[in-house]
Amino acid sequence: YYELQDVLDVFFGLSQADLNLLLNKSKVNVLLSLKEGSNRTIFEGFFANVPGIVLKANIGVNKNYINDCTGLLIDEADLVSTLRFCRKNYMTFSPQQWALEHISPLITTKKLIDALYGPEAIDD
Repeated sequence: YYELQDVLDVFFGLSQADLNLLLNKSKVNVLLSLKEGSNRTIFEGFFANVPGIVLKANIGVNKNYINDCTGLLIDEADLVSTLRFCRKNYMTFSPQQWALEHISPLITTKKLIDALYGPEAIDD
């Protein structure tokens, strides 16, 4: 309908290894869903050092996780200009570093233990 067959590739049924290879080639990870729980693909992208684009109207993704380091919250009308911006400026983001410092399994486990038992429960 939009005549995108020459500019858009769609992949189905990729293995985890093939999906990871494709993600590592990406400049940006886009979530266009309006109602999506905490969609893991955005966060997987962060750990692969791929910034994310999330619609402001999305319900479910923690908007605090979309910041100057990790990507952009946008209005749907700004998608084209944002994709063009990210094509040239994706390296100005540092999603992997932010993710390792704020949402890595180690950090998340420590936050959970602190919440359950207090910060003195275990040593670093």
